[in-house]
Amino acid sequence: MESYYRYEFSSPVKINAGHRALEHLPFELRAFNAVKPLVVTNKDLAGRGVVTAVVDAFKDSGLVIGIFDAVPEGPDVKLIRDLAGLYRDKGFDAVIGLGGGAVADTAKVLNVVVSAGPEYLAKAAGGNQVPGPLKPFFLLPAGVWDGREMSRFAELDERKYDSPHLMPDLAVLDPRLMVAEPLAVIAASVLMTMAQAADAGLGPERNPLTGAYAAGALSIIQRHLALIVADPEDRSARLALANAACFAGCAFSNLGPGMAYGLGRAVALTGGLSPGVSMGAILPYVLAYYRRRYGTGIESPLPGESGFSGGAQGCSRMEAEDTVKDILGRILKAGAGYASLREAGFQESALNEAAEKAAGGNYSRDDSLEVLKQALNGATEP
Repeated sequence: MESYYRYEFSSPVKINAGHRALEHLPFELRAFNAVKPLVVTNKDLAGRGVVTAVVDAFKDSGLVIGIFDAVPEGPDVKLIRDLAGLYRDKGFDAVIGLGGGAVADTAKVLNVVVSAGPEYLAKAAGGNQVPGPLKPFFLLPAGVWDGREMSRFAELDERKYDSPHLMPDLAVLDPRLMVAEPLAVIAASVLMTMAQAADAGLGPERNPLTGAYAAGALSIIQRHLALIVADPEDRSARLALANAACFAGCAFSNLGPGMAYGLGRAVALTGGLSPGVSMGAILPYVLAYYRRRYGTGIESPLPGESGFSGGAQGCSRMEAEDTVKDILGRILKAGAGYASLREAGFQESALNEAAEKAAGGNYSRDDSLEVLKQALNGATEP
């Protein structure tokens, strides 16, 4: 049973969401006595009008903004040092990350360095090594979404950072940032959201609040998946799914990577696949592992189908698992996912390496290998 008597949960990030949410940025910055933010993003988003939407939000504000739009897929230490020099030399006083993935990680680590000093590029790696408070820091998810705007984690090269000080002061969800993506790319983001939600709602360390956020994420996906499949350019549906990622990211940040997320990341790194694609192919077998390991009769705060239509009622772990499988089935039917790791292009020879990378926490290398072997060929009975 979930720990109702002893758990911790923190969600310090303020969220501005909806149409014209960007226009609140100057006001929010002034609340932190910041008047000259540096916006960090990538060429892809800059070329699709997202940066223009942010710049327009500052018209007539009297604030000056800087734009760096060349964050690569694999940012490194040199990039952070160069950006820190730019930040210092131009007199910037806040960081805005525009995008997810590598952009969000770059913005988080940059804010540590400009706030605490260049030595913290190395000293802050690990768990709870980031000193606070830091400079004002906002994150604006754009394009695809991964919940990083709600998480306390960042990665740079081989370094991993874990601290509540890495969480932004503000996250902004605006439909103008939800640029069109192919259905397969959107599905990969949805699958990552589902992996985070499944770990937070059904994993061994779940608690009532992580379950509630996980339930919210799955509920949003359940209601909007058909809309996005029918029209991947539906901006309102994309904004809804970005909110789902926000929900799941909040729960994820409170528990850390579970088996679905951690094993999916290891498969992606080992096999050169999209993390979302990897997580989607693994997810049914992780759910079965959770069921075998932690029992079928454990109550979960995640709602099943009846919960989505009839209110926030509880349900069994099996009903929650069926809900996740239903969403996975819809994604597969739309041709936007893979039923097995082999189908996705993962090689059997990489199984052991992926299991080694993923092992830790509540599951071992052998546990990981067992799940990976099942997911490799898409066993009919996970």
